[in-house]
Parts: sequence; C-alpha cells; structure tokens
Amino acid sequence: MKPVSYSRSALKALRRMPADVARRIMAKVDQYAADPASQANNVKALQGPEGIRLRVGNWRVIMRDGEVLAVLEIGPRGSIYEGQEGRMGEMVSIPVEEYRRLLAIAEGVSDGLAYDRAVAGLAAGEDELVPADMARRLIAGEPPLRLWREYRGLSQAALGEKAGVNRVQITNIESGTRTGSVATLKKLADALGIAIDDLI
Repeated sequence: MKPVSYSRSALKALRRMPADVARRIMAKVDQYAADPASQANNVKALQGPEGIRLRVGNWRVIMRDGEVLAVLEIGPRGSIYEGQEGRMGEMVSIPVEEYRRLLAIAEGVSDGLAYDRAVAGLAAGEDELVPADMARRLIAGEPPLRLWREYRGLSQAALGEKAGVNRVQITNIESGTRTGSVATLKKLADALGIAIDDLI
C-alpha cells in the first residue's frame, strides 16, 4: 500500500464533519492507496500529472498521487456553487444534458483550482503534510495538542519552554481537564508551527 499523508487543511475538514463520514472518506482514500483500480469509477484526473479527485458520496477529495498519496483538500461536492442561489436576474433555457455537461466542466475547473491552491500552500510553507496515522488518531478523538507535540518531537517541558507556557497547563490541556485560554493556545500553536484552530 502506498503511504498516505494529509494536509493540515484536509485534517481540519475531516475534524469538522461527523466522525463516521470522516472515517468513510479515509477508508476510501486507503482503498485507493492500496489499489487505485478499486476506486476507478470515483476518480478523475485533474490538470497536472499528479492531481486527482476522488468522490466519496457528496464529498470530493483532492489528492496528489506521487510516491506518497497526498490528500490536499476535502470539501462538499458542489461547494463551488455556494452563494449562487436566488440569482435569477437573467435566465437561459438549455437542454438538461448541456446543463449537466456545463456543471461537470465547472466542477472540474473548481477541483483544478483547489489542487493548485493546495500545492501552492504546501510550496509556500503555509500548509504541510502529516502521516495518515495522525489523521486517524485525531478523528478518533485523541487530544490535538498531544498529537502535534509528539509529531514535532517535543516533551511537555520542551514545548512549555518554547511557548512560554507552564508544563502543568500543557498537561491539563492534553488530559482534557482544562481547555486553556485563547492566549495560551495561541502561544502553543505558534511554538508548534500550526494554526490555533489545529488545536481546538
């Protein structure tokens, strides 16, 4: 099976959806990584040699298929049309097949743009890829602060020193006995090189 990594933005999307949906999406990604032909009906090539889109129900998963299968972005299918409802100023009647063809083109363009944005974010250091095991642990409900701290190879004391936060506060946040103030979480996120919402 090809190794799988998730971008931080893809992890955020997974954490915001119901856990059963997130697990289903991750299972389909794993199936593709193990045997791309198993998802042949749900995969479409995007612009660029490595960009692909995997459909999972009403969700789309934008990936880069190289030595590592990189999950770059996850979003609801059709989100490109948000904000277009109720705009009835001018109307054109076209055959339904032509309408479907145009929708497919629009979706392909949107997915290609999402791929380009994600790859640019990785190149600029605004995002990063993390192993699939970390994504599974986050979805399973393990404390994000502990996972990110361990991923960065820091002890609680080392993170506390780097962030200027008491180690006891870190222990309390990781154990769930305290949530930590916004200021504390910001210091910890900065020390870990992530956004504050990666910890929430």
